[in-house]
Formats: sequence, C-alpha cells, structure tokens
Amino acid sequence: ADLEATIDQLKSDIASAEGDTTAEEAQLETLQADLAEACDDPRADCTNDSVQADGSVDPA
Repeated sequence: ADLEATIDQLKSDIASAEGDTTAEEAQLETLQADLAEACDDPRADCTNDSVQADGSVDPA
C-alpha cells in the first residue's frame, strides 16, 4: 500500500469527520511514524516534505 496516499486519505477523513476522531488521529500518527522510518532508509524514494511539513513527525 502507498503510505502517503493512505495518510492523505486519513487526513481528509479527519478533516471532514464530525465527532470524535481520536482513533483516526492515532492511526495517522502511527502511519506517519512508519513513513518517516521507511524514509530513513537510503534506498527509499521518499518525498519526505509531506511528513515534516505538518510538524507531527520530527525528522531523525
């Protein structure tokens, strides 16, 4: 699965959701951490800007 696409979809779901999005936000944080970890691999082809731009994942 494309982590970045999944993250974007989740952000969209949270933005349009009414009510409690705690579970979705927790899932989003987990996915962003997974993406950041994957992007630490020098072989990975990542557009890491999207991860760091919102400040929720600190670059290693």
